[in-house]
Amino acid sequence: MNMLLNDYENITLSQFFNKVEGFFKHLREMQEAEWTRTNYMVYSLLSMHPYIKENQKPKSFDDFVNRQVKANEKASKLIEKL
Repeated sequence: MNMLLNDYENITLSQFFNKVEGFFKHLREMQEAEWTRTNYMVYSLLSMHPYIKENQKPKSFDDFVNRQVKANEKASKLIEKL
């Protein structure tokens, strides 16, 4: 959070929690950006791969991402049943 010891002594509790919340929001945004970048890379590899059947290739990036979300939801439901 880039705070010095002096900053901890001079900060109020609400200001500290605002800093913590902002720090974790920043981390979450960085992770989401990394996942989006990874999804783009996988999509580009799948769409250009010559040995994948045409009906199995994703039509668009949105379809590719939505299909992954549905698969993750389906897997989580199966895990909940166990």
